[in-house]
Amino acid sequence: MVLRLLFAIVMLSVPFFALIAAQTHHGSHKGLAALIMSAAAGAIVAGPLWRMLNGLSHRTVMVVSCLIVSCSGAGLSIAYLMKLDQNVHIHAVALFAATVAASGLQTVRGLYFMDVAPKEQRVRAMTVARSLGRTILVLVSAALAAIAHMHETVWVIVFIVCVCLVTSVLSYKLAGPQ
Repeated sequence: MVLRLLFAIVMLSVPFFALIAAQTHHGSHKGLAALIMSAAAGAIVAGPLWRMLNGLSHRTVMVVSCLIVSCSGAGLSIAYLMKLDQNVHIHAVALFAATVAASGLQTVRGLYFMDVAPKEQRVRAMTVARSLGRTILVLVSAALAAIAHMHETVWVIVFIVCVCLVTSVLSYKLAGPQ
């Protein structure tokens, strides 16, 4: 359950990457169009990629997805803090990577949960996990949105990068090789 919640926080990278990009490029219609196309391209690429890797190993998908978000988020944060993020391509690449990674995590979290849940309790466990997870995720999302509103969105991204790193280590340790 903890791993599912951490995956959900990692998946929040997509809206917060989009938010920081929109804040930077709010006056450019071309910039916003590039971000929309980047997210759409990420969704298109993600399906076949993760379907292939999920057949090999759930742990690989979990670790690689978290590392993709942490690397792109760290790069985006550094570019923002050094005032180098005025080029829309930086945000487009980060949003593409986050979209691909979030799709991988969305796919694998259900599959992994079904693998580890006892067979006779899978349906009840999945219902409880989804209900509790969504409730907690709404609270976490609201807290992160408040931080982004009161301070800087970049600090939310730094937090997500840290969660990604912790989640990748936990995924590696908890999910055995298949």
